[in-house]
Amino acid sequence: MTQGAVWMWLRSSSGVAAAVGIMLAGAASAGATCVGDCNGDGEVTIDELITMVNIAAGPGELSTCSAADANGDGAVTIDEIIQAVNIALGGFCEDDFVCGNGFRGSLEECDDGGTCIGGSNAGTHCIAESDCHGNGVCVGGAKLGTACADSSACGAGGTCVHCVPQGGDGCAANCTTETTIRFDLVAGEPDPNDPLAIKPGTSGAVVHADILTIPLSITGTQNIVAGKPSSDGTIPFVIPAASVKFPIIPVGALACACIRAVPYKTCGGTIFDSDGALSPSCTPGFIGADDCKDKPPCTSVHGSGNSASGIVGCGSGLVGANVTLEQDSGGSSGTAGNVRITLAGIGAKGSAIVINSTAIGTVVGACDDAPAFCTDADEASLRGTPQTQPLTTDTACAVVHNANGHDGVDVGPFCATGVPFDCSRLTANPPSVCGAGLAGAFPAIDQPMLGDIIVTNQFFAQCGSIGINN
Repeated sequence: MTQGAVWMWLRSSSGVAAAVGIMLAGAASAGATCVGDCNGDGEVTIDELITMVNIAAGPGELSTCSAADANGDGAVTIDEIIQAVNIALGGFCEDDFVCGNGFRGSLEECDDGGTCIGGSNAGTHCIAESDCHGNGVCVGGAKLGTACADSSACGAGGTCVHCVPQGGDGCAANCTTETTIRFDLVAGEPDPNDPLAIKPGTSGAVVHADILTIPLSITGTQNIVAGKPSSDGTIPFVIPAASVKFPIIPVGALACACIRAVPYKTCGGTIFDSDGALSPSCTPGFIGADDCKDKPPCTSVHGSGNSASGIVGCGSGLVGANVTLEQDSGGSSGTAGNVRITLAGIGAKGSAIVINSTAIGTVVGACDDAPAFCTDADEASLRGTPQTQPLTTDTACAVVHNANGHDGVDVGPFCATGVPFDCSRLTANPPSVCGAGLAGAFPAIDQPMLGDIIVTNQFFAQCGSIGINN
C-alpha cells in the first residue's frame, strides 16, 4: 500500500477526523506498552500515528517505533494501525493478558492468534471468539474436549471456548516462547514384586483381560515443547508426533505391536461430539478416516503436527489430576456406550494432565518374523486405530462395565500412577523433565481373542533429558 493510499484509508475511517485536530491522550495506564506508543509514555499521539503510517508505506524504519509491530512479524499492517487509531481516540490498550488475539501485549512474548475449534469453520485462524461460527470446545471440567454451544454444556469447572490458541509453532498456548525438551523414557522392567506388572518408575503397559494379563516393557523417546509459566504458574506444552519414537514391542511369541504417535484430526477438532460420542477421526493414513461431509471441517485436535497437548501446574497444582475412564460394554444387549471421563482431586505442585493421541498396530507372530513392520511404509491396515486418552502425573484408572456380554460383570478397575514434574528443573535453563512420570488407563471393547480389556500405561523420563533451544 502506498503512503497516499494509507492516508486516504485513515482519513475515511470513522472518528479519525476528530483525532487530526487535537492531541489525544491514550486511555491506557502509564507504563503499559500500547500498539503505536512509540515512546512508551502510555499515550498514542498524532505524531506516533504518522510514524506508523510512514513505516507501513515504506519510508519509515521499524526501529523508530518497535511498538508499531504488535504481533512481532517485522511489518506494520492495517490491523495494527486500526488498533493504534482506536487507542488514540480514547480506547484502551490491547489487554496484556488476552492470549490468542493476534496482537502481542506488553506482557506477552508472542501471540499468533488461535484456531477455531468445534464449529462450521473449524480449522481457520482466529483472533476473537466472534471469528468462529457454531460450536466451540470444552476446556477443563468433566467434559474436557467436548463440542459445546456455551459453557453451560461443559459442567463444573469447564469453559466453552471457540478460538483456541495452540502451541508447537514457537508460541505456546499462553503466548510465551517455547523450548523443546527431550523426554527419553526409562526402559521398562518387570516388577520384582509382581510378575504381571511393570516396575514403578520405569516405562511400560499392561493389558488386563479376563483370560490373561500381559505386561509390556516400553522404551524410546519423545519431545515436549513447553512454554513458560503463566501468571498462575501453569505451563502449557505439546508433543510433536514426529518426535515420538518407540521401538517395536514383542508380545511374547503371540504378536508384535507398534505404538505410533498420531497428529490427530477430527471433524471439528474436538475429541467428543456434543452428544458425548467420539468425534469422527479424519486423520490421514489410518483406516476409517472420515471425509467430514455434512460435518465440521477436518481439524487438528492438538495443533498442526502435534500428537498431544497438556499443562503442568507449577503454581498450586492442578484441579482434577486423578483420571477415571469408564465404558459400558452393553452386557447381553451387545450395544456399547460412550467412554466417560471423570477428573477429580487436586494434584501436588508439578502435577500435569496430557491429552495424548496414539494408535497401536499389531501383526500376528514374533517380531523377528516381521522385520519391515512398524515403519513409515506400513499400510493403513497395520497402523491401528487412532485413539485419544488422558495421561496424568497422578492416578489414572479405567473400568469396563457389563463386560464380555455379561450383565453386572466388570473388567477392572485397573490403575497406574505417575510422578509430578519437578518445577524447579522444568523451569531451569536448560529445562529438564527428570523423574517425571505420566500414567494412563483406557478401556478397549471387543478386542480379537481377548474380549473387553483395560490397558494401563506409564511413561517415566530419564534424568539425562534436557532442553534444546528452539
